[in-house]
Amino acid sequence: MAAISVISFSIASNLFINSVTFEGKNTLSLEVVMLEEFPPIKHSIYFNTAYVGLMPMPLYEFRQAHDQDYFLNGDLYKLDAYATIEKKGESVASFFGASKNQTILVSNFSESIRFALSMLPKSMRFLLLKEDYPSLTLAVKEAGFESTEIPVSYTLETDIETIIESKKIDVLALSVVQYISGIEIDQDFLLELKKKYPDLLIIGDGTQFLGTAPFNFTNSPFDVLAASGYKWLMAGFGNGVLFFSDYFKALINKSHDQIIEKYYVGHFNILAIASLAKAIELIQARGFSQMLDRKKHLTTLLNNGLLDLKLISPLISNRKKHSSIFAISDKKNLFEKLIEKNIRCAQRGGFIRISLHFYNSEKDVEILLSFLKDHAI
Repeated sequence: MAAISVISFSIASNLFINSVTFEGKNTLSLEVVMLEEFPPIKHSIYFNTAYVGLMPMPLYEFRQAHDQDYFLNGDLYKLDAYATIEKKGESVASFFGASKNQTILVSNFSESIRFALSMLPKSMRFLLLKEDYPSLTLAVKEAGFESTEIPVSYTLETDIETIIESKKIDVLALSVVQYISGIEIDQDFLLELKKKYPDLLIIGDGTQFLGTAPFNFTNSPFDVLAASGYKWLMAGFGNGVLFFSDYFKALINKSHDQIIEKYYVGHFNILAIASLAKAIELIQARGFSQMLDRKKHLTTLLNNGLLDLKLISPLISNRKKHSSIFAISDKKNLFEKLIEKNIRCAQRGGFIRISLHFYNSEKDVEILLSFLKDHAI
């Protein structure tokens, strides 16, 4: 059943892309297929992927079979899991353009970023963003590192370089996509920064980024990138990935095997790690580029609609590129009204956070914009 679902989903995805370019020529509705793949969209308008990504039906079925294997086979289940974890790590690493010697499959972002920081010299000085994800900024402070913080402004990239030039900064640590505003750091800027300051260590939180765009860790500016898998990768809870560059390994004077040995003390969450590998397999089976094309199309519709309603901050509208996360002012009891309307979103930092993925639809966007026109302006 799962295989049939994946095949039909892939066919529908391809047809959707055609329908965007050639309206009215597709005969199979992707929305109908996704109603079966993602049950919550049957009874709600789901704009909350930045909080929790939806679990696809094939992954749900896979997890049921996994638990049944454990139930029926006991110790053999664990022995097989330990024998195959390296292969799972290789498949995940390959999807993100990393080698197996740059990759660890982990439980979540918060744990793995603290693990990475624990191996760095305590004398290193950090540059952070004030509005960044608290688990990242707190991890740096809890570890006792000296840090400087700057606000997220219109000139974010310029501000970062100015501070690095004027102060002795050893590490830049930031989220690739800001968890409230959805502002996405310019990775081309980071690559140029890395060329100019080759000793600068760049650490990234990729939780709101991985699964939203193509990513090649080896060619990226990051020396460390950690992410949880339960949002945009739709992999369920308890899994994530940690990448580290050769420069990072040289800096801490540890090999990949030594890092692995240090991290995997005790058992690992077999079902969660298997779910991450399976989720990525499903993304590839559907066609990742088609998924992203659909998400980009919907994001553009929402962005343009919010601009027309004057609900987007100039901080966002003035940037060349933005993610699929939007923050609008929470006033007139707007959040409560959205929830009453069964439009699922989140409150963050005095804003209402709206986030869309490929399983949203044009109708979802139209309903949201119509509602905001009546209640937010």
